[in-house]
Amino acid sequence: HRDLHLSIRRQRQMCIRDSKQVRMNIREQLEDYFVGQISKHQINAETLINNPAGVAEHPDIVATIEAELGKIAEFQDKLIALKDLEPSG
Repeated sequence: HRDLHLSIRRQRQMCIRDSKQVRMNIREQLEDYFVGQISKHQINAETLINNPAGVAEHPDIVATIEAELGKIAEFQDKLIALKDLEPSG
C-alpha cells in the first residue's frame, strides 16, 4: 500500500516537472518564431528600401514597405507580450 502511494507521488512529481519543461519549450519556440519573423520582415523592408526599382511585383512600394514595418511591429509586440508573461523571480 505504501509503495503504491510512493509510486503515485513520483508519477505526479514527474508530471509537474514535465509540465514545466513543456511550458519552457513552448516559450522558447514562440520566442524563436517571433524573432525569426522580425528578421524576415526586416530583410524584406531593407530590400525594398534599398532596391525599389528591382521589385516589379510591388507597384505600390511605399505601401509594401509600410506593410513590412507593420509586421515587424506586430511581432515585436508579441515578443514583448510573451516576455511579460514570464513568471517573476
